[in-house]
Amino acid sequence: MNFRALRTAVLLFAGMAAGCGAGDAGRGDVVMRDSAGIQIVEARRGLWPEGREWRVPSPPRLEIGVVEGDPAYQLFRVTGATRLKDGRIVVANGGSSQLRVFDADGRFLGEVGGPGEGPGEFRALVGVWPYRGDSIAAWDGRLRRITVFDRELQFVRSARLERPGFNPIVLGAFPDGSVVTFDEQLELPDASPREQYGTFARHGPEGEFLDSIARYPTFTTVPIQGPDGTNLFISVVTFGPHTVAAVAPANFVVGTARDYELRVHSRDGLLVRLIRWHGPDRTVRDADVAKYREERLESARNVDELRRVRAEIEQTPVAPEFPAYRMLVVDRTGNLWVESYPRPGENGRRRWTVFDAAGRMLGDVAIPERLWVFEIGDDYVLGVERDELGVEYVRMYALVKP
Repeated sequence: MNFRALRTAVLLFAGMAAGCGAGDAGRGDVVMRDSAGIQIVEARRGLWPEGREWRVPSPPRLEIGVVEGDPAYQLFRVTGATRLKDGRIVVANGGSSQLRVFDADGRFLGEVGGPGEGPGEFRALVGVWPYRGDSIAAWDGRLRRITVFDRELQFVRSARLERPGFNPIVLGAFPDGSVVTFDEQLELPDASPREQYGTFARHGPEGEFLDSIARYPTFTTVPIQGPDGTNLFISVVTFGPHTVAAVAPANFVVGTARDYELRVHSRDGLLVRLIRWHGPDRTVRDADVAKYREERLESARNVDELRRVRAEIEQTPVAPEFPAYRMLVVDRTGNLWVESYPRPGENGRRRWTVFDAAGRMLGDVAIPERLWVFEIGDDYVLGVERDELGVEYVRMYALVKP
C-alpha cells in the first residue's frame, strides 16, 4: 500500500472510531460535523417538502428496440447508453461490438465500431460515458482499452491502460480526462469463506497509471463442491454485501453496502466525507431464503445446470442481513442516487434515495423495477429493460421535478 492509500485507511479508521467531533451543525433534517478532517453528514429525513418530490412517470418518453424487424433496432447485451447535448442517444450494443446512434425521437442514425482490434473496434464493449468537452469514451474490457470519439462519433484516439490489474472496469472520467478504474482481485478460498478486495486506481488520458487511490472489500466467496463431489467452482455468500462506486466531477463515491453509508473520496483518494442515513430493516427471513432458492432453481435451463444450482444453494452460506443498497449512480448535475436492495419476490417500482452533492438527503424516487439505470440527467432517466422473453429495450423516462 502506498503512502496515499495508507493515509486514506488511517483517516477512514479515525472517521469510523470518532464520536461527535467539533463543528456539529444541524437543522433538524440533517446533521453535519467534522471528525479528523472528515466531514460527516447524517440525514434524518428528506428535504423535499410534501408535494415537491421528484418522480419518474410511466410510460417512457422514448423507447429503442424491437423483437423483430430492422436489425439496427434489435439490441443484444446492451452495456451502456448516454445522451448527447443535442438529444441523440448513443447505445453500447455489446452483442455486435458497436456504438449505435439514435436521434431524439429514437430513429436510427448510424453506427461505429464492430468486432476487432483496429481503431474504433472492440473485443468486449462494456460501457460508454460522457468524456471531456463534447466527446464520449467507450471501454473495451478485453483489450483494456479506452476509445474516444468526437460528438459526430468520429474516432479520435485510443489508449490502453498501463498496469491495468486483473479484471479492471472503468467507472467514469474526471473533467481533466483522467479515469477511475476498479479492479477486483479474486483469491481462491480455502475451506472457509474468504473476503475479497478490490483496488481503485486513477489513470491519465493516455492510459498512464497515476496512482492506486483506495482499496475496499468487495464480496465474500466460498468453495463449492460439484454434484460429483469435486471442488468445481466458487460461490458468493448469498445476500452478502458488495461494493458499488461512481465518479462525480470533483470526487468519487464508494459504498460497501454493509450499512447505510457512502464514502466520498477526493480525486487522489483522500477520504473527505461520510454520508449516513437510516433505512428499512434488513433482516433476512426464512421466507426470503425460500423464495430466493425457488427462483434460482426455476432459472435452471437443463438437468445439469439444475444439479449445479442445487449444489450451490445447499452449500452457500446466507448472510443474516441484506445489503443496504444495490446500485449507485451520480447524475449529470452531481446528485447521488442509491437504489434500495429488493427482497426476493418483491415486485413493483424500486425505491431510489437521492442525496445532493453535499450529502444531504433530498428524498425518495420510484423507478420502474426492470430498468437497469445507465444515466440520469436533469430531466430524464436512461437505462435498459428486458421483457419476459429477454428482449432488450433502451428506454428513457421523464424525470419530473415540481
